[in-house]
Amino acid sequence: MNILSIKWINGLKGAMALWIVIFHYLLAFACFGYIGWNAVPTTAEAKVAYYWQYFPYSILTNGSFPLFIFFAIIGFLPAYKFFITGKSKFIKEQALVRYFRFLPYVLGGCFLSYVLMTGGYYYNEKVGALLGNTWDTAIFAGVPFGFMDVLYDAFVGAFLNGSNVLTVFWCMKLIFFGSYLVYGIILCFGEARKRKCIYAILAIALYFVPLYASFLAGIVAADVIASSEKASSQKENSSGILYLLLGFVIGNFPEVLLPSWINIPYAVGSYFFIIACYQNSCVQKLLNANLLQWLGDRTFSVIVAHPLIMFSFSAWQFLYLHRAGYGYEASLTITYASAILPNIILIYTFDKIVAPVSKMLSAKIKTLL
Repeated sequence: MNILSIKWINGLKGAMALWIVIFHYLLAFACFGYIGWNAVPTTAEAKVAYYWQYFPYSILTNGSFPLFIFFAIIGFLPAYKFFITGKSKFIKEQALVRYFRFLPYVLGGCFLSYVLMTGGYYYNEKVGALLGNTWDTAIFAGVPFGFMDVLYDAFVGAFLNGSNVLTVFWCMKLIFFGSYLVYGIILCFGEARKRKCIYAILAIALYFVPLYASFLAGIVAADVIASSEKASSQKENSSGILYLLLGFVIGNFPEVLLPSWINIPYAVGSYFFIIACYQNSCVQKLLNANLLQWLGDRTFSVIVAHPLIMFSFSAWQFLYLHRAGYGYEASLTITYASAILPNIILIYTFDKIVAPVSKMLSAKIKTLL
């Protein structure tokens, strides 16, 4: 079996990618209860009141958790392969080609965003103005960019600071440096006998940079699962559903309701989520669904494609329906339903054009190095 292609993990990637798409579409057109970046409520008291006003719907509009599960999976996959095989050569190869693996996707996404922006095909600000949605109006707002900005962001900026050309790449820096954090931890401490103590020390260190803590959570989950498989422990565990619920609650718990010194719920929730998926065969059957497997094979294409469609075609359609006299609920329903096909088409396009370039470039770099 290809250890880097564990079916339930691939399905979990697909499920998280789908969750992220749904989360962003809700933020764009129905952001009730949203208290995150650039939200209307600015004080802690106002955020708490607004969150509870639309609870439990506000869980969905504040759904950053799936992105951090994705970070944990980035930590899990190489760590699991290392702990199962004891070999580290593949980690060094991944470290060498990581930048080149992402580059075609970042370049393709930034270029398409440039085309849409310069052509006047982004309608997010108009949707934001219509709905009073500050999240919409902040995306691309007042940030002019030219073709040189596209090249800079694609080759350098997105990996170091995020991107103004395609704002979904704000997390590219975390993915890029988080990957190397994972490689470093595995290579330096993967064979240490007292790894648990090292994990504890690293967790304390990452407390001060909590956005990277989920990568460590993935490594720890991989170590636990690999140790269980080596010991031929019983895989099916009745606590799996409990862990799943625990992970969901912790990972989605609004930070505004937590004391300021608690800043790693995403990482803890990600750990329990992965362990739960491993322990429960019913959950794995759900993750093995064809749709989730298809999305899992094209995760990065999904992440890059959906904001391009959302802020152009979907936003235009919503405005058109509103001007045509359709009510809010009807406009929202039609916009969401009609977003499926163009998203699939663009994801498929990335998969057929960009993905082969990414694989070819990575293979070429391996031969050169």
